[in-house]
Amino acid sequence: MTSSGFSGSRQAVVFHVAGRLCAIDIQSVLNIRPYEGATPIPGAPRGVHGVLRFNDQPAVVVDMGVLCDAAAAVLTDRTCVLYAACTDGTAIGFLSDSIESVLDSADLAEVDVTRCPIPAELVEVMIRDGGCEVPLIAVSAVQRRVMGISSGKGMDLP
Repeated sequence: MTSSGFSGSRQAVVFHVAGRLCAIDIQSVLNIRPYEGATPIPGAPRGVHGVLRFNDQPAVVVDMGVLCDAAAAVLTDRTCVLYAACTDGTAIGFLSDSIESVLDSADLAEVDVTRCPIPAELVEVMIRDGGCEVPLIAVSAVQRRVMGISSGKGMDLP
């Protein structure tokens, strides 16, 4: 986990996944779209749900629940995908049960992380939203975890 903190005028999109709250820095979020079915990727690493087309490019969709050894996302009419920018200019999708809110750093406090429910290397920092502690997902770390397919290079979609 990095110690960059959640300070200044940052915002985070908070979403539900596998009965937990997670957040992504709003500056990384490119779009939020309803889930429309992903194409499975044979031999994909654990946590990779499949691939979807985003802005005419393939984007790997990650199920954070599975990636974090929790339950897989339950696909409903509220399921959506948060597309986030990767450092290589591509996008990665985060499967979400639903969107909770957008939080402003003025409403948040960084908390000491001792029992994070998500692998520490995937979390930038833990933030507190009222009485809830929420992991701010490190998009680049998730991309590294699913490296080799996260860029979508070499993938053809129907």
